[in-house]
Formats: sequence, C-alpha cells, structure tokens
Amino acid sequence: MHWTRKANIGVGAALGAAVLAVAMLPNTWLAGLRREFAWPNRMLIWLEHRSGTFNLTHVLLFALLALALRLLRPRWRTWRMGLGLLAFAVVTEAVQFAAPGRTPRLVDVRDDALGIALGLLVGVSILALVRWCCRLRHPRR
Repeated sequence: MHWTRKANIGVGAALGAAVLAVAMLPNTWLAGLRREFAWPNRMLIWLEHRSGTFNLTHVLLFALLALALRLLRPRWRTWRMGLGLLAFAVVTEAVQFAAPGRTPRLVDVRDDALGIALGLLVGVSILALVRWCCRLRHPRR
C-alpha cells in the first residue's frame, strides 16, 4: 500500500489531536473512561504499578507517537522531529492549566522527552535496517 503525503499528514495530525484531546480532559472524565473501558485501564494500572522514577504511561505514549511519526515521515530530519514533539509535549502539559482537576508537571515533560527519544531511536533503527536490507537485496553495480 502506498501512502500519499496527505494521508501521512492526516495520520500524524489525528495522532497529535488525540493526544492533545486526552490532555485536555478533566479528571472526572478520565476516571469515567477508565471505568468504562476495562482493557486499556488494566494496561494503565499495570504500567502505573511498574513506574518508579518515570511515569511509564507518558514514556510509552510519546514513544509510540515518535515512532509512528518517524516511520510515517522518513525524510524529515530526526532532530527537528524531536524538537517539534518536545514542543508538543510542553503544550500538552500547558493546556492542563485549563482542564479541571488536571495538574501540569515538569516531570511529565521529562518523561515525554524520554519517550520521544526512545521512539525516535527505534524508528531510526528500523529505517536503517530497512535500508541495509534493501542494499543487500539490490546491490549497486
């Protein structure tokens, strides 16, 4: 399947909008969603109980977001993508000032940054592996 540029931008925008929408939900709504949807809640509880120094929920969310963006836009510069995602992490925390019952925290931005770094590292590694496999399969003459 060949993705067009507009489809890539649409997928990236949808992922970003979903993260931003969740960041703006009031605590009471989040609690209601966690009661209604059992399987994601079980996963979140499992992650929260394994969190020590880092909030693994934040790390995982931004790692997946960074990985998806890295794979969808392989020609974009990784450092610019990282800075853009870090700015997005700051925005998601800042909008929590307006969400009832939510508290923006600097350590959450730190955890988001760790997730961004991990996601970009995995994405760059996957792209490098794909390029390497293509070179093995189709060597230049």
